[in-house]
Amino acid sequence: MDIARFVCDQFRNSAGPLLQENVRVFPIGDSRYDFYSELTNPNNDWWLEFQYQFLFNSGETEPEIGFLLPGQQKPVISLAVISQTQIQTAELKLTDLVWHRVDHKIIPDYSTWQEDRLRIEVSDITFSKETGATFTVFNNTAFSYFDPVFYVILKRGSAVVGVSRASVASLKAGERQEISLAWFGTLPSVGEVEVQPDVHLFNPDIYQRLEGEPSIDIRTRY
Repeated sequence: MDIARFVCDQFRNSAGPLLQENVRVFPIGDSRYDFYSELTNPNNDWWLEFQYQFLFNSGETEPEIGFLLPGQQKPVISLAVISQTQIQTAELKLTDLVWHRVDHKIIPDYSTWQEDRLRIEVSDITFSKETGATFTVFNNTAFSYFDPVFYVILKRGSAVVGVSRASVASLKAGERQEISLAWFGTLPSVGEVEVQPDVHLFNPDIYQRLEGEPSIDIRTRY
């Protein structure tokens, strides 16, 4: 795949190209498939919004919205896609790329700004084929969020053998929650489970207003 197509032309000389892992396809039974790849944004001053689809021999997945924060490495997935023909390989297609540069007048130190907002700790991870995955998350930040996402990656050795995601409607500052994720379909043996929180820090709609805080544009808290 031509990595250069991942770069928005107007920022070609500023934002470097994304890095992509090969697409993996996991059959999960009943003519359903999960698709997985991983993208890395090597740019420390740019974040990205995009749409993506997986293309395969008999069709394509529904378009989904994605984003990458500066320096972020994260999964890109589509789950339980139905295909009556066997899928062995697929290609990731990115469209509608929009790069945004971090405004250092508003965010002088992005690394600290991000760390203050992404201090979401994951513990007590368990997994079994019978009950799926369970884990505990603790929002160790001063920010309350709507709809944070958690990617769950199953590994055998260094190889990814399964992927899914969970979300919760609300995760308040200082709150601890236990999350359960049922896992459907056939799976090989699993040796390690990783859970990766994902919060679109540049989307003002994900921030909950603090109690007693007036209704102001949440972006002023950047």
